[in-house]
Order: sequence, then structure tokens, then C-alpha cells
Amino acid sequence: MTRHEGEEDVLAVAGLATRYREAAYRSADTSNPGEQNKWADKVHALYRQLAPTAAGRAAIIQLMGDTDPHVAGWAAAHSLQWVPDRARKVLEAIRDSGGRGSLAAKWTLREFDKGTLTFDF
Repeated sequence: MTRHEGEEDVLAVAGLATRYREAAYRSADTSNPGEQNKWADKVHALYRQLAPTAAGRAAIIQLMGDTDPHVAGWAAAHSLQWVPDRARKVLEAIRDSGGRGSLAAKWTLREFDKGTLTFDF
């Protein structure tokens, strides 16, 4: 079976998005700060691979609808630069829930509103 042109790119983006989702989920799945940082670094590395392409950005934007608030929160934080109104609504809903991810969403919005939120590291 041969692949069509572009199919490999789609598969590559899907694989990166799956790994992004797992890393985002795992970044909050432990109480160990070292483990949290390890997974957060992985989310960031995957973001840097996905963000340069339209398909990669679309994959991150789609993850704003994930049922896990940490996954949705990571995706919304990254998506503030592309779809700020949609991303803000996701972060506000997580913040206002008072549940998992609410503190991170609160601080993400504060930093964004101050103009100090950046992913250029």
C-alpha cells in the first residue's frame, strides 16, 4: 500500500498531537515537582514542533476541547496567540470551575492580560 502525498505529514502531526496530549495530561498527573517539570518540558518541546505549521496549530486548537482540564488548559494557553477569544473562554471555564487546572488557568490569563505570557524559550 502506498501513501498519498501529504499523508505522512498528517500522520506525523497526529502522532505529535497524541504525544502532546499525553505530556499535558501527565504534567498534572503527579505531585512530584520534578516529574511535573519533565512533562511540562515535553509539552513545550512538542508545541515547538507543532506550532510552525497550520496543521500543527489546528491540532493544538482542537485539544482545547479535551475532557481533561489540564490538556485543554495547555492547549488553550498555547492557542491564545492564534484564537484568543476561543482560548480565553476555555481558560475562563477551567478557572471558574475551581477544579483541576483552575489555578494554572487563572495565572495563564493573568500573564496573558499583562502581556508577559510567552512560549519563546
